[in-house]
Amino acid sequence: MFKSRHRGIRRLRPVLAVGAGLLLVGVAGCSSSSSSSETTAPPASSAAASSESAAPESSAPADLPAVPAKRIAYVEIFLQAPIEMRINNAFVESAQAVGWEVTTTDVQADPQKANDAINSAILQAYDAIVLGSVEPALVQESLKKAQEAGIPVIAMGGESRHDLDALLSAVYTEDDTSLSEPLAAKLCDELEPGSEIGLLRFDLFYSGQLRGDTIKAGAEACGLKVVAEPEAEQTLADSQAKTAAIINQFPNLAAMVPVYDTFTAGTVQAIKAAKKQDQIDVYSYYADAINNPLMRDNENVVALADCDCVIAAPFTVNALLDLWMNSTPLAPTLPDGTITYGVVTRDNIPPEGQDGPVTVESVLTPFVEQWRTKYAF
Repeated sequence: MFKSRHRGIRRLRPVLAVGAGLLLVGVAGCSSSSSSSETTAPPASSAAASSESAAPESSAPADLPAVPAKRIAYVEIFLQAPIEMRINNAFVESAQAVGWEVTTTDVQADPQKANDAINSAILQAYDAIVLGSVEPALVQESLKKAQEAGIPVIAMGGESRHDLDALLSAVYTEDDTSLSEPLAAKLCDELEPGSEIGLLRFDLFYSGQLRGDTIKAGAEACGLKVVAEPEAEQTLADSQAKTAAIINQFPNLAAMVPVYDTFTAGTVQAIKAAKKQDQIDVYSYYADAINNPLMRDNENVVALADCDCVIAAPFTVNALLDLWMNSTPLAPTLPDGTITYGVVTRDNIPPEGQDGPVTVESVLTPFVEQWRTKYAF
């Protein structure tokens, strides 16, 4: 999926791709809307058309057990983040493939809205709840109510702190340390020891904290100097202002690492304003609707950490199928190696219109083909 890493010479273009093999992220953000948005994915009848390209029809024995109708509530922390949209879309398509209905509520980074959405799902007797990068600490009481009601709750997306995992039925999130390590290695390959780098951090959510900590540790281990690491707000203006302040304070800065894709545009604009595109490179997260255009249009956007994390979506549907069809308990976590992590560069940037290194179709099709041999839907 990704190319093997080559030690490059500083300032050569194009930058060679780094790979390991390969969300929100818990992205906090502000929205102009004062209420959460809710969308309901259509059940099986219309799902057949939407998932047709993802799973070719195949004949199956007539005596296969039928998949029962199920309703799943997807509580999403911030759907405006492209990585969150990517994972949510993958889950909706995966669930629709077997005829299940998914209702997505975008709580727009508001803990109260997240609690309201979970409580609403409990009152309406949904069959399962999926948390899209929602920190369990923000919704503890609601999770306890879901447990008491016997409703499975599964975490997906960006990694959260694990002290409250007992309130969850399963944790199928990405590993933000593994996501960050190839990017840290890329920094070490590209930059000379002693080079100065700045981080834009976001420690409110565990995913952001892990990314900042992993990048800093990896950079310092190879002799790079992390000279500034302020926390940024989820606005273009703040990420631009924080980057500009770092540039002004450290005139020899060699690189910036925004730990969320929502910070990248502000960082790029600040570097342009300072006319230091030839000096300061940008290393960020996720080859998506924000960063792919930035990488294509700016040579100093050189590397993006990413993963085939959408595979957690069909894995989750498969686990629920086993639970409801075979009484197989949910696996508590993803098996090692389920998600592959690496780095996207110009050499392996996704084609126009594709977010991430793999398509939903490519990860969903094998699951659907397997489901068709076991179940009727």
